[in-house]
Amino acid sequence: MEKEYNKEICIREINENIRRVFNDEPLTRPLRVLRNNCEFKKRYDLAFDLKYNVRKCLNCKEEFKDIEGEGFCSDVCKEEHKINNPGRKILTEQERKDKIKEYYEKNKDKISEKGKEYYEKNKDKISEKGKEYYEKNKDKISERCKEYREKNKDKISERCKEYREKNKDKISERCKEYREKNKDKIKVKKRDYYFKQKEVKK
Repeated sequence: MEKEYNKEICIREINENIRRVFNDEPLTRPLRVLRNNCEFKKRYDLAFDLKYNVRKCLNCKEEFKDIEGEGFCSDVCKEEHKINNPGRKILTEQERKDKIKEYYEKNKDKISEKGKEYYEKNKDKISEKGKEYYEKNKDKISERCKEYREKNKDKISERCKEYREKNKDKISERCKEYREKNKDKIKVKKRDYYFKQKEVKK
């Protein structure tokens, strides 16, 4: 059963699980498995920035929290951008989101197919970039995951409980397989625990 979880995760499933995380829905695989996938981490980080309005200023390209949804980190950058790009309309955050959503709805099958084709052709490259990105941003990713867990303890607990109830047989089978494959390791752990307890009692 563990092998089933360790199968390669396609882009469509990665995107679906990111959507489920933000909508507090059950995931298709345990979060610990998804977090081991570099592409999932990279895409989740990007989705997190978009959801919480963290973006790059359209003028100076510095990252900032775009509370107003205008795309500029300051009035100075806004004015500079107008001077450098006369006649260009700046979309508000909501207009931008609506435009992206509208485009996606019209072209989702095409986008999905292209994404699948690109992934198949560039698996190694994507995996390598994902690893590089994770190494450079692991503290940031870890902090965000920690923040999410702190804010959603009850929801996470409820989802885990629901998952365990629905997948009792699968979980039991995985545990059985693990015990069979790791008999010696389990024996060593039990022995170490026994001696530690013995020391404490002294």
